[in-house]
Amino acid sequence: SIELFTSLANASGGFGAYFGSYKLPANSWKWDSFRTIVGDFNGDGRSDLGAMYYQADGSITMHTALANSGGGFGAFTGSLTVPASAAWKWDAIRLTSGDFNGDGRDDAAMLYGYRDGSIELFTSLGNTSGGFGTFTGSYKLPANSWKWNSFRTIAGDYNGDGRSDLAAMYYQADGSITMHTALANASGGFGAFTGSLTVPASASWKWDAIRLTTGDFNGDGRDDAGMLYRYNDESIELFTSLG
Repeated sequence: SIELFTSLANASGGFGAYFGSYKLPANSWKWDSFRTIVGDFNGDGRSDLGAMYYQADGSITMHTALANSGGGFGAFTGSLTVPASAAWKWDAIRLTSGDFNGDGRDDAAMLYGYRDGSIELFTSLGNTSGGFGTFTGSYKLPANSWKWNSFRTIAGDYNGDGRSDLAAMYYQADGSITMHTALANASGGFGAFTGSLTVPASASWKWDAIRLTTGDFNGDGRDDAGMLYRYNDESIELFTSLG
């Protein structure tokens, strides 16, 4: 069984005790067959939980557990099924969330890696009930231009236009690290990734020593990138890259 818990934040920025709300019955969902995202998918001002589930028959389904006024969650409700005939590979999917079309409801975004090495950006828009619409492709990175295991993605409104964008940190073959942004348009699709920052190979950043996250850390209305970096001596430093 799988239970959903919430720890409410308080005025000092700390967290209260975890309390459970909805529990998926025993053996209804396999632990390694779903991925979760968080966002206000129905636009009621509360963040909800979304999930993509890989079914035994090879189909993929999207589900939402809506949050209530106490911060707990209701049951997961399905809204979209990608049939097995689409032949989506589970290990070729990266899932994230954000309000990509700026309508006040969060959506799901997917990066899909094809066999030829191309990578396509898809968007599944959230609706008023908190469900998800069909995944629609927009920009595709050409075959073999990016290696699947050499980049990490984050989602946020990096230019302050009210729409969430996709950003990526890429580990280049020469050991340098570059930052890129794919801006969202009014329909929730994405443009090409554009580079903006290069950390030279001489910095000697290790790829497996980086954890990347995002948020508006200086409160200017644009989201930023945050990084935790682990050094050889096991110290850990917090970094910010402002949008």
